Amino acid sequence: MTSLALAAAHTAAPAFNRDFYTTAATVIPVLYIALAVQGHAGASLNNAAARFWDRKPAKLTGLTTLIKVTGTAALAFTAAAILVGGAVAEMLAIVNLYFGSQTTASGPFVLWLTILLVAAAAAGPVLDFSNAPDAEASAAEEQSAPDPEPGKTDLPA
Repeated sequence: MTSLALAAAHTAAPAFNRDFYTTAATVIPVLYIALAVQGHAGASLNNAAARFWDRKPAKLTGLTTLIKVTGTAALAFTAAAILVGGAVAEMLAIVNLYFGSQTTASGPFVLWLTILLVAAAAAGPVLDFSNAPDAEASAAEEQSAPDPEPGKTDLPA
């Protein structure tokens, strides 16, 4: 094999995987619907960014300011990446399906942004579950509550 043929073999575009792009073009809108139904993924990120920005450190130094700006920017970037990145990944998947070919970067881009959307869609229920009241603590509170007087209930007569 000549050096020219060897170089061409190593720089050839990856084979087009129609199934991958069909699946991505189908899954991404479903993930957007899941995020819309949950309703609090973007709002949670925006609220977290606002709380992070409004936090008042005991001593304001250059490092705390840098941490404050970096943390707020990271949260805002994550919210934007979920919204904009998912839309771009969907458009790339549809365009690649239409032309029946792909660029070198479009496959990994669509893959990683789809994974980001899956993580964002899963984060809502995970946060809800982690913020749910502890079942044992609820049972202990119910047992420690005083019993109402005999014959009296909370129901209206």
